[in-house]
Amino acid sequence: MTNLLRKYLEGTCTFQEKEIVEKELKAGSPSNEVLDFLKRYWHDIDEKSSITDLDIDFDKVLDRVHHSINLIDDRDSSQPLILRNLFFTYLKIAATILVLLMVSGGIWYAGFFGIFQEEKFYTLSSVRGQSSNLVLPDDTRVWLSGESSLNYSSKYGIDNRTIYLDGGGYFNVGVDSDVPFIVEVDGIEITALGTSFNIDFCRDEEIVSVTLETGRVRVQKGDSGVDLEPGDQANIHGNNIDVTVVDTELYTSWHQGRILFKNEPLEFITNYLETLYDVEFVYNSESLKDTRYRGAINIDQSILKVVEMLQISAGISYEVAGNKIILDY
Repeated sequence: MTNLLRKYLEGTCTFQEKEIVEKELKAGSPSNEVLDFLKRYWHDIDEKSSITDLDIDFDKVLDRVHHSINLIDDRDSSQPLILRNLFFTYLKIAATILVLLMVSGGIWYAGFFGIFQEEKFYTLSSVRGQSSNLVLPDDTRVWLSGESSLNYSSKYGIDNRTIYLDGGGYFNVGVDSDVPFIVEVDGIEITALGTSFNIDFCRDEEIVSVTLETGRVRVQKGDSGVDLEPGDQANIHGNNIDVTVVDTELYTSWHQGRILFKNEPLEFITNYLETLYDVEFVYNSESLKDTRYRGAINIDQSILKVVEMLQISAGISYEVAGNKIILDY
């Protein structure tokens, strides 16, 4: 517990460790280990503290702390003497540490909320033909589609829940009514409180598509903004935001390892497959592009298995030349 307390105050503990420490600090009767640590931490801070350049009314802070202690002392006078003394010892040590840390420039607040930590940024990337996923500190789950990346700050979950996306991703957002979840992609801001949605960023055409599966999100581009309901898809090109109602499963099922197609043209399907697999489709006949396909593709399968399925269902032939797949009747 001592190591966890120190990591907590220094803002270096994990999300799970933070929960353990906060549960201990909220307990009515702190352990001797906690009391001993507070005493040591008090003396350590006392040696490092300086009040020379700070404009803090020390007397008012101290009066408020003592007033709180006296109120609790009167209210709990019926408690056994030993327990009361232990509790007040803890409270007075904590109060003194609070004052010392306020005097030393807000280190207490920095330790608890991480505002003075050196900010770092973390990156998750997926290569062409493969997807990846992670769980963020607030239990938000993110799936990245192929050839995509996201960045988020070490302060994520402390004073913001903002991530920066390049490419496509599916998000199942943890609920936090106080701190909205924000995705920034290509100058567009998507805000959610607790929801699941998909983002596709087509770099070649400079189009961002946001498909809302559950909950509610707001899509903002410059001065233009729109709120999406489940089943809505916003397509943003330039400063224009167009909203249509779609079958969300067609755009979100990929994060579960499969892709659904419902009477889609073959060209649309092969363009999609090119982003999932590191291949290029070549058409010997332009009319093939309009051939329709209905079915599901398991993206855990090899590209050759997928093409064989298309061959049977759509009545086409194919040959492989390097990373090119040539389609014909």
